[in-house]
Amino acid sequence: MGTADRPAATVHPGAVQAIFDHLILSLTADGRPGTPVFLFSHYRLRWAADGIVGDLAFLETANDGGTERLVLTDAPALVSAQSGRLSPRGWSPEDLERPPTVAVFGSTPLAGPAVTETVVAEGLSVEVEWSALGPPAFATGPAPRVPTEDIVSVLIEAGAGRATMNGRAVAGSLFVNDVWVPWLGRPLRSGVVAIGEVLLTRP
Repeated sequence: MGTADRPAATVHPGAVQAIFDHLILSLTADGRPGTPVFLFSHYRLRWAADGIVGDLAFLETANDGGTERLVLTDAPALVSAQSGRLSPRGWSPEDLERPPTVAVFGSTPLAGPAVTETVVAEGLSVEVEWSALGPPAFATGPAPRVPTEDIVSVLIEAGAGRATMNGRAVAGSLFVNDVWVPWLGRPLRSGVVAIGEVLLTRP
């Protein structure tokens, strides 16, 4: 073990900004990279320097009329505090200006080959499943969405995923997502469970 002069632990010199889980599932009609027919990006904010915590999710679905985008939360203050930097790529400021939908979030334990989340709001019921979960991978580096800060993450890639909207199954499949290549050096499938993420300032 170390000593007071040479401690065994490595202490990051930055200040912790937030601690959260991030679960994302994106499906395309043919299982190839392209415009999603379903996108669910859920942040579970467990601790934040500004004291605003809770669940914040971004939902995008394709229908006959085009694309519908909703911001779902159980803590409306999170929307103004975090949605600007956490919203999915391709979302515009106008997508975030509409009032959020207040929802109730539920989840099964992450203790097996699959994890399921539910989101229930007035007139809306969503169920999302990540299955065939791979082994966790530990990664740390510049935060992709906040390049002036660092992030520590445990990433679990899903081999399969599914979603239902108001009881109807979404017709779509995961795809190989190259967006991860610049950060990890390899792609991941478009269903990822990231747990215990820590966002820190970089001195």
